[in-house]
Amino acid sequence: MKKEWHELGLTEISTVYGRPIRLYNAERTLCDIFRQRSKVDADLLNDSMKRYLARKEKNVPQLLRYAEQLRVSTPIRKYVEILL
Repeated sequence: MKKEWHELGLTEISTVYGRPIRLYNAERTLCDIFRQRSKVDADLLNDSMKRYLARKEKNVPQLLRYAEQLRVSTPIRKYVEILL
């Protein structure tokens, strides 16, 4: 993975005990799943995209920006067009 992609989508939240943890947001996680789509079950791809698009907190423009940078825009756009 390219070094400049490490910070893409990185966010920090606190655990229930108040400890900060760093993790990737949902948009980045979806892009990572699609980057490995040849190794991932098709049902997982479908289910993860459906769940993401059903969320109130979804940010589709950000998802598409990340997809462009991570070079998975074509499959993600297909899923978004079909499911929206």
